[in-house]
Amino acid sequence: MLPRTEIDGRPPTADELLAPALFNYGHVTVMQIRAKLVRGLDLHLARLDS
Repeated sequence: MLPRTEIDGRPPTADELLAPALFNYGHVTVMQIRAKLVRGLDLHLARLDS
């Protein structure tokens, strides 16, 4: 499966991607799933919520 980017449910234009590419907007989270569990997911979601 290829990575997919959407804005409001549609592929973005090059102009819409320019500002996020040049300025530090966004968030990336990488988690390991083992035995169908993600260690620390509850803490991560709490941090995002706060």
